[in-house]
Amino acid sequence: MSAPSLRAPDADPRLPALIELARDLFAQRYDGLFVFDGSLTVREWNRRIEELSGRARHNVIGRPLLELFPRLRDEARAQALRDALQGRSLQLKSECCVLADPELAASFDTHFLPLMRDGTVLAVAAVVRDRIS
Repeated sequence: MSAPSLRAPDADPRLPALIELARDLFAQRYDGLFVFDGSLTVREWNRRIEELSGRARHNVIGRPLLELFPRLRDEARAQALRDALQGRSLQLKSECCVLADPELAASFDTHFLPLMRDGTVLAVAAVVRDRIS
């Protein structure tokens, strides 16, 4: 099986539909959701992730993820981002770099889910789940 390819962020017209689907799926849950594309630009930011991060949606959409959250540049976290952009689903246990209060990170898991069509990674949905509730 060949590795999935990654298209330029705006090159594929299917990306908005995938983001809308992810948004709709997680609107019914109490999980945080953000979506980033291959250039690590934030494409979606739900209400729960606004609460957890302390950052309003209108302040993050279209901005570079690493500019907003420099802790993602750490080697292990950066590798997780690369793996997800290569089509691998993965989970970081007791880890969330987008929280306003880093002390709370241990009580959350972050799941990276590649959004793919026809073997091409269009973006990655990051689901932040409270381990306690």
